[in-house]
Amino acid sequence: MSQRQILINDLQETYQYLDDNMALLRQNAIYAEEIVLQLRNEPLFLNVDDPDDPWVWLKGDSLAFDCDHGEGSIVNVRKFLLRYDKVLAAAGVVRVHHPKYISRHNALRSESMKLQVIQSGFDKLRKTNTLTDVEFITAVTVDDPDPKPLFAHKCFLAAVSEYFRGLFGGDFEDSRKPVDVCQYSKQCIQSVLGTYFLLKFCCAAVICLQSTFTPETC
Repeated sequence: MSQRQILINDLQETYQYLDDNMALLRQNAIYAEEIVLQLRNEPLFLNVDDPDDPWVWLKGDSLAFDCDHGEGSIVNVRKFLLRYDKVLAAAGVVRVHHPKYISRHNALRSESMKLQVIQSGFDKLRKTNTLTDVEFITAVTVDDPDPKPLFAHKCFLAAVSEYFRGLFGGDFEDSRKPVDVCQYSKQCIQSVLGTYFLLKFCCAAVICLQSTFTPETC
């Protein structure tokens, strides 16, 4: 066995002993501090991928795990040392974390999808009259001589519309009464509610909303 190989074996046994017994060594605070200071401040780590490569000796505080490229005096821990993570950590070797970058386009797309799920959920609740807390009374027409009330959620409407925020945010007693919109057809109010709950801004509904339910546009 060559002198080089003997030294490599001795190094591996020493690193492995320290790695296996680091917790035990720390029980003796003075002894552990002396060892850790040497590991941090002395070039005791053979930082290579393969022992046959040119040898590079470094201090513990010059190394980092998962460091893709050198940052000043900090270099990545190479393959030969990776198995000795406990002793390396004691020597001050830190792990570099690489947060995933989310592009603005993907972030906006993700937020848009979340919003669509919320909107769709509220719309399903509205259509099944689940957890609704406001009732709309619409006009009697030839096509619909006995229109059934339409239901919705005040909090959702108030959040997306200044008109409804003002309507529901007034006197407490008035805010609990059904909303009388008998001058407008059921179809018109359905269009308005569908517009807000799904935010599908068709021209007719937008005009209807902006004019505060003017009959001419509904």
